[in-house]
Amino acid sequence: MKILDNIKQNREAWHSLRKHKITSSNVATICGLNPFKSEFELWCEWTDKKQDTFAGNQYTDLGQALEPLVAKWYGERHNVEVIEANALYQDEEYPFLLATPDYLLPDGSPLEIKTGSYRQSQKWEMEMAPTEYLLQVQLQLRVLDKSQGVLTAYLGDLEHLPEVLVRYNSELFDLILERAQGFMEKVIKDIPPDPRPSDHQLLSRAMPRHEGEVLNLEGEKNESALMAIN
Repeated sequence: MKILDNIKQNREAWHSLRKHKITSSNVATICGLNPFKSEFELWCEWTDKKQDTFAGNQYTDLGQALEPLVAKWYGERHNVEVIEANALYQDEEYPFLLATPDYLLPDGSPLEIKTGSYRQSQKWEMEMAPTEYLLQVQLQLRVLDKSQGVLTAYLGDLEHLPEVLVRYNSELFDLILERAQGFMEKVIKDIPPDPRPSDHQLLSRAMPRHEGEVLNLEGEKNESALMAIN
């Protein structure tokens, strides 16, 4: 279901609608498969223990600049019209699931575009793609009610643009749904997910230690304390 038109001209409303929703952008994170962001970090952001200060970098800027070109090249290779998906979509059964595909093919199925360097090309061999991207498209397929979509990428080589056909898998979606519901329950109950080793600095800032009472275990006080424990 489309819930917001012209999102590029309505970015503030778009971000507001996406707040505290499971989207195709964060589904890999809540499943623990985002190499750049942990589930614990996302939980800290949702529970206001940490601000999401990421505003993009040179790589994300380059990706945004290249996406329209990659979409154009895909359309020309397959002789199809590729439409920019300038809208936010919501799942009818599970309203907390949203999707914002990059582009749509003529039948309304998603075309997700990624960019990177040639060093990532091995992840796209044998008609496969990185798992975190496959999860993105799975959620898009569910929300858009489509049976298949396409993942393509520009990895620094115009002669080899990988294309991966992604089919909707109901069993995989059930696993995504279970993780999504579990994550949202942790947010509501303020229960942190297991952190990664790389979260140690964030863990110390977001979950400060509480000082407990120090017992003097000497003499009579020692005997009283032991009796209380037993």
